[in-house]
Amino acid sequence: MGLKIDEDGLDRVARRFFSRRDVKEVCPTIDDVKKVLLEHARMNSDGCTNCIYSSPYRGRLSWTNRYCSLGLKKGECHMRKPIVEVD
Repeated sequence: MGLKIDEDGLDRVARRFFSRRDVKEVCPTIDDVKKVLLEHARMNSDGCTNCIYSSPYRGRLSWTNRYCSLGLKKGECHMRKPIVEVD
């Protein structure tokens, strides 16, 4: 069983997270942020957590609670593009 990682998509999501001060306090480098996001994407491969259009939820930081940067609702999303695809 192999994993296919969208490196460009992962980088975009990581930069969205890394722009937050509370994330920088926990993960001092962009590579640290990518490691956390990649692990959550692997664990939640079917949800918004594994989508390149996800952004950190406003308010209190949560790595897994996300909102869609395109403004789409979870049940109505037709633009989902996974960060990690499991073969």
